[in-house]
Amino acid sequence: MEHILQILYEVGVEAGRDNSEPDGKTKYAVFQTKPNTNVKYNGAKAIIDLYNPAVKQNQISMAQIWIEAGPPAELNGIQFGWADPNTGNWWLVVENRISIGYWPKELFTHLNDGASFVQYGGWTYNSPDGLSPPMGSGRFASGNLKQSCFFAQIELMNTNNNLVDATEDILQRFVDSDKCYSAKFWGYQGSVLGQSFSFGGPGGQCNAA
Repeated sequence: MEHILQILYEVGVEAGRDNSEPDGKTKYAVFQTKPNTNVKYNGAKAIIDLYNPAVKQNQISMAQIWIEAGPPAELNGIQFGWADPNTGNWWLVVENRISIGYWPKELFTHLNDGASFVQYGGWTYNSPDGLSPPMGSGRFASGNLKQSCFFAQIELMNTNNNLVDATEDILQRFVDSDKCYSAKFWGYQGSVLGQSFSFGGPGGQCNAA
């Protein structure tokens, strides 16, 4: 089975640091699939609103779709992709039609059977001075999508390779620093935006009491 992870738009801003191991300094404002060992996903899709948050050296501010499978010691993860039902490879497709490339199934020990976890939203990594950068537009989540960064047309691909809405009963909110960031789910917002949520915040000293 090949998997496709379709990202319509993705943005990440990084200043001079490898983000492969955040080392506990990350902060999240996301919606993610609820734990369910009986459910597999062959892909995920969303429109991601684009901003260019200001980051300093050694800071990261990112908006992305994250897909995982496997136990913690053998975790497989990619930051976006669709699974090809014929080959088992994971594809990155943008704007519904442009195939950017794929991750060969041989890279994975668990994702070749589909994903068990999908996460949508933003995360940041703080600099040595403890300051976390802005996320999204730098404003807390609100219903004004002209001010808050947002995800729209949030969908999941099931094992029949059909896209289904990622609704609030499938997802759970996770924000680990409410003083710096927030995330709010708005549900169905019409045919253009579909299932949507907003996220973001100004950052700052998120670990301070």
